[in-house]
Amino acid sequence: LYTARVAFTISAGISLSLRKRVAGVETQLVFLTVPGLTHVAGTFYRLRFQGVGSTLRARVWNAAVSMEPAIWQVTVTDTALSAAASLGTRSLLGSANTNVSPVVRYDGFASLNPQIMTVTRSVNGVVKSHLAGPDVRLAQPSIVAL
Repeated sequence: LYTARVAFTISAGISLSLRKRVAGVETQLVFLTVPGLTHVAGTFYRLRFQGVGSTLRARVWNAAVSMEPAIWQVTVTDTALSAAASLGTRSLLGSANTNVSPVVRYDGFASLNPQIMTVTRSVNGVVKSHLAGPDVRLAQPSIVAL
């Protein structure tokens, strides 16, 4: 389980960390107290978390005041991340939290990874040479000749 964790501190600070949990043991991979970002009740914050290969990145920002930052605030590479798996969202309220009815909303959740498939060339007898290195792009939605 890999997570991007946003924590709102009692001193109004916001921290961002990337973590992993393996066999019930959680490990913090990277941590940042986000400079210049403080939380206020009733304010919406956005989080973007991305995993590409073994690289994980995240950023958090005040949705009402600023645009999404152009740079990733935390980035880490974990070579233990070696295979595709499930993804989802999770929210926790600490047992010591005394806030009344905090609200967490999810919007725009998407899995943007492309489909993975095997392309076999020259199955129908039509042979066209291709270099070994370049990728093959398939139209989506597929284009079929009539």
